[in-house]
Amino acid sequence: MRTDRLSIFCATIALAAAAPAEPSFVPALKANFPDAFVLAHGAEFIAYSTNDGANVPVAVSRNLRQWTVLTDPADPKRKYDALPRLGAWAKEGFT
Repeated sequence: MRTDRLSIFCATIALAAAAPAEPSFVPALKANFPDAFVLAHGAEFIAYSTNDGANVPVAVSRNLRQWTVLTDPADPKRKYDALPRLGAWAKEGFT
């Protein structure tokens, strides 16, 4: 009986060691892009996020696996802002 337990233990360890090292979750977009909403638009997908520098950052993809966070054409170091001027209903930093 002790040999059976040892065999099961060794088999379990061997299977665990042979398991792939891949993470169980791989994010499609590795940028800070919280609370994303994805909208299908023709042959591409547009994602909108809550603020992280911009009021409403935007990312685009054609396959939902590779994403590009859009930048401001006037300043490529800044994220593109889908809502550059806030309405009276919004508070800066809380969109």
